[in-house]
Amino acid sequence: MKPTLVQPHKSAIGANMVALIAYVAVFLPHVISAIFSWDFSLILVNFFVLAVPALLFFSEKESSFIKTHTVQALSIGLILSVVTAVLNFINWLFGSFLYYISYLYFLWIIGLLVTIFSYIVLVAVLAFVVYIVVMLVKYKSIELPGVAAVVKLLDGMRPKPKQAQPAQAYAQPYAHQAPPQTESAPVAESNTENNTNINGQDNA
Repeated sequence: MKPTLVQPHKSAIGANMVALIAYVAVFLPHVISAIFSWDFSLILVNFFVLAVPALLFFSEKESSFIKTHTVQALSIGLILSVVTAVLNFINWLFGSFLYYISYLYFLWIIGLLVTIFSYIVLVAVLAFVVYIVVMLVKYKSIELPGVAAVVKLLDGMRPKPKQAQPAQAYAQPYAHQAPPQTESAPVAESNTENNTNINGQDNA
């Protein structure tokens, strides 16, 4: 998982700064919820903010750099949200609910250990994300295994633009029909007969 140098380039909605927004939008609520002791409402916010990298991914159609990092931010954020939610539930179960029922101190200790482990996981993941962000500023891409496959899968879910239907050739009416017959010949004959009658009267 070595950094891959990416040339500065243009995209439909930006480049490395857009990828940076995806990471910040996903992981800033985790830091806030950790400061406020994993409040349940803030844990729910951790899931709602996952919509930010998803929207950025489907808004981008050109830059594979943005696609990769929005999917990566979404994947890491989703895993971290699930892990912290499970650990927070275990902490509440042992450190609060069962402890206040039984007043057994080892249950409170279990809850405390789970809380400490939650902070360790958060710090480790955020340290990795900070490393990714630093590389982003330098246009160096850090990609986790399997992200490219997810990007390809999500790309296939994009609505495909409708192709323009080719114009159909319509045959003009009477294009291949013979021109209508005129009655010029009988008119000419009647004119000849009239001339003959006039000449005959003159001779008489």
